Amino acid sequence: MNDSITESNLPLLPSLNEVETIIGYNFKNKELLKEAFTHNSFKDNESQVSYERLEYLGDSVLNLMFAKQHYFSYPKMNSDFQVQELMEGIKEHPLHSHGLINSPKILADIVEAVVGAVYVDTGLSIDDTWEVVKNLLQPLTTPENLSLNPMTKLNETCQKMGIKLEYKNLWIETGDIEIYKDNELIGKGNYKKKKTTAKNKAAADAYENLVKLFGI
Repeated sequence: MNDSITESNLPLLPSLNEVETIIGYNFKNKELLKEAFTHNSFKDNESQVSYERLEYLGDSVLNLMFAKQHYFSYPKMNSDFQVQELMEGIKEHPLHSHGLINSPKILADIVEAVVGAVYVDTGLSIDDTWEVVKNLLQPLTTPENLSLNPMTKLNETCQKMGIKLEYKNLWIETGDIEIYKDNELIGKGNYKKKKTTAKNKAAADAYENLVKLFGI
């Protein structure tokens, strides 16, 4: 919530009607949708409400909906490790990029605020809100597609082929993560804002090079 926002770097937002078309939901109370897109620094007057309250609500609603979806969709997922692996995987899949893109926090804030707005507008209906969310966030991260994460894919491939890799952590100094095979650099990723994204970039690079070397 502390992102620095000015008129020069604020993205052009679609009209409220366009937003409704994008998310596939028509608001009964249009003011809720307007509130979801109003940052505290861009309020027209002191009485106008910014998106913080809806964001807070939407974050909680999203967590509940995902927990409910996973609980009923995967009844055999009773291992604490499996649940933790899924939750970590979801965190590493911003914008469905399999960990290769770190999305701006303000984008996540707005999505959560919109979810909160839908939840309030539907009369606090989890089921109706989920119908909007599941379409908005497709494709959802599931245990079946979690293996597409670059780190997971690289580690599984190396384990099958008996390949040992060494990781060199230069992230604090340069934002780089390097991956070596037999002292030879085969993968490198850079992202100074988030170490996990740098690691995923390095893993994706290493995997591509392994494919070239071994024809995987």
